Amino acid sequence: MLDPNYAEAYSWLASANHTIWQYDYQPQTLQKAIEIATRGVNLDPLSARGHVTLGSCLLYDLQFERAEHHHRRALAVNPANGQVLAMLGMYEAYMGRLELSAQHFVSAFRLSPYPPEWFAEFRSVAEFTAGRYEACCAGFETFADRFWDAMFLASAYGHLGRIGEAGRLLARYRDSHPRLSFFDVAANEPFARAEDKERLLDGLRMAQRA
Repeated sequence: MLDPNYAEAYSWLASANHTIWQYDYQPQTLQKAIEIATRGVNLDPLSARGHVTLGSCLLYDLQFERAEHHHRRALAVNPANGQVLAMLGMYEAYMGRLELSAQHFVSAFRLSPYPPEWFAEFRSVAEFTAGRYEACCAGFETFADRFWDAMFLASAYGHLGRIGEAGRLLARYRDSHPRLSFFDVAANEPFARAEDKERLLDGLRMAQRA
């Protein structure tokens, strides 16, 4: 790194390591992402991106209180940042606070009239958690070529009784990702409420009946 004190670079590097973790699910990869993100926040405590990146990493490490602190710190630093609000919306969905989640997504889309596509992905997590499976499918079907999205989509199809479509997704990803199953990914989803994770797994079990 040309400038070891450039805080923004650490948040991007942490995001990259977090993405790698979502492909290998090795604990050391996630811990590396947390360490890098922490370094960035320490260098610049007023970086909204730094805080929200660290908050996201901590969420997947199931450190819910610390994750909430950094998500809310990001919002305090930059309350008009649509990306911060979308990330907070997904955090609240994982916590089961669905009204708050919906409010944050409304604000995120209002502030970002041309949002990045992941806004729709993250809002679809909230739709799934709320049991709005049709809305969840409408969001995730656009991204069905991505493993994480396809996992939620297969579960939603299972709940809707669209077993044929669910089965085709399972078969497609069983062939293309023989070392990683939808159940592996679901097991790492950071739902605070056991019933929400069970809903995800139940949908996948129903999808398996195809």
